[in-house]
Amino acid sequence: MKKHILILGSSGFLGKLLYNILKRKFNVDHTGLLKRKLNIKKISNLKKLIQKNKYDYLINCVALTNVDICENNKKEAFNLNVKLVKDILFLKETIGLKFKLIHFSTDQ
Repeated sequence: MKKHILILGSSGFLGKLLYNILKRKFNVDHTGLLKRKLNIKKISNLKKLIQKNKYDYLINCVALTNVDICENNKKEAFNLNVKLVKDILFLKETIGLKFKLIHFSTDQ
């Protein structure tokens, strides 16, 4: 049986690359390759998304990486680079989901 993977941040460079490679061997869902399908900053949207299927892996490629944008938008940078990861782990634990999290970080 093929593993089921969810890629968050699939509209970015790394997310698109991983999707195109992994879709050959796995069942892969994503949050939008050309245009974001869902606002995952809202924990209720994130919860619906990750509860929808029993994912084996969740790959998080979401990040705000431009230094100037991060410096000028500290709240947004925090929400995407820190809070989102906390929300993923909070939901995983409270709902009792079994996926393995693969998280790509940024130094921003």
